[in-house]
Amino acid sequence: MTSPDKHVPSGAYGGSAASGNNIANLQAVTWAGARDAVVANVMGSFSDVSMANAGLMGNAHNALSAADSAAQAAGNAQQTAVSVQTTTASNASVVASMTASQEGLNYGGTVFTDIFDRQSLQPGYNTFTTGQVANLVIINKQCALSSTGNLGSGNVIALSVTTTQTDDQAVSVVMGSGGGQGSPETFLIARAAADLRTFACAKVAAGRVTLGYGIRKDMVTTITETRSAVARVNTGDTVLLEAIGSVYTLFVNGLEIVQWTDAEQMTPMSAANRSFGFGISYSAGWFGRNSSFNAAGVTAVDMKAPPTVGTGWSLQMAAQASVAAPAVNVPTVFPGGTFSGPMTSNNVTVLDQGAGRVQIQRAGWYGVTVKFQLDRSVSSFRTYVCTAPGLGTALTAARKGPLTSQAAATNTSATFVLYLAAGAVVAPGYFVPTNANITGPATYFDGTLLSY
Repeated sequence: MTSPDKHVPSGAYGGSAASGNNIANLQAVTWAGARDAVVANVMGSFSDVSMANAGLMGNAHNALSAADSAAQAAGNAQQTAVSVQTTTASNASVVASMTASQEGLNYGGTVFTDIFDRQSLQPGYNTFTTGQVANLVIINKQCALSSTGNLGSGNVIALSVTTTQTDDQAVSVVMGSGGGQGSPETFLIARAAADLRTFACAKVAAGRVTLGYGIRKDMVTTITETRSAVARVNTGDTVLLEAIGSVYTLFVNGLEIVQWTDAEQMTPMSAANRSFGFGISYSAGWFGRNSSFNAAGVTAVDMKAPPTVGTGWSLQMAAQASVAAPAVNVPTVFPGGTFSGPMTSNNVTVLDQGAGRVQIQRAGWYGVTVKFQLDRSVSSFRTYVCTAPGLGTALTAARKGPLTSQAAATNTSATFVLYLAAGAVVAPGYFVPTNANITGPATYFDGTLLSY
């Protein structure tokens, strides 16, 4: 980087992309300096690989693509401070994104990453504005307040529509451009109600960080500070807010800066308070108009294993239960009330437990098992899996099991592997040539996501 008098000190980063001391060849500096506070132990729990990754392959693809773009931008920086800052923030976002994915392997919960590699923020976020400030926009892969439309001081908070599965969260934001001395704060939001009625908060400015809690009422967001500390924060730094139990801890590039124990539980902890996000501020005063650090990347993960991990379902008929299964000559879905026994599901929507209708949330290859027991011996009957592309469309047979080979059998089962798109509906089906009753508990419908 050249100094104002254009003198290049010995050992400074070169401007030519081909030079050995070009910043693009010094990625290790950024990667080490921007390490996230969540240190992954990849050899930890693999109890829920599919949910833990939450798109790990996609994150890796995006991260590699972003890293390549960042390296090219660095190579072309040519001593331009703004370009170098943007590159640093981009690299740090990639690191945080991949680290969050690794952390998910330990706990099997939600893993959320956003490096803003698109043109607009929505869909995916709900925004809450305080004051006469502009909307959030994405500029050069950073989320910021629009440069026009800011009529006074205020802020905009963006909550992801994704939530964590447990109360213990870690939310990090990579500081983007802006945020010079005297600028307002960038917010990290954890344990928020979906309408931002209550939330925990960290505020980050160039020379100061704070912890606290907030409320939103009458279109105004109010934050109460509880702990603060002097801290040097720059573009490209990764700030992480960790909420475990009643203890809130703020880290900058992995270094613990300040901690607060919410002994009075000013921020509620429940399934209705697991949203997270970030906020950008704008100030207008005697000394000029300033914006806080932009958000160059956001991540969030569960910090403990959720009560139910994995993606799938298990529906069973109650013991001693019985439903009539009339003779049919085409595949037929199970009668209502069949699966009246124990039920477990995660990351799917059970539309009709009794008939076994399940809607898929996460696309992928699923292993699906259908078994049913009859109250009498029947020849040549079989199981089916029926699917529909979405709600409101008819179920049709997608896979069929083998006909029973025994002359007189009372049960049959089959396991199928099929690809199910997000939004698809899946249900078990059967075929029996004579009237019978389906009985429990040896009648069930199970499915699990095999791919990630």
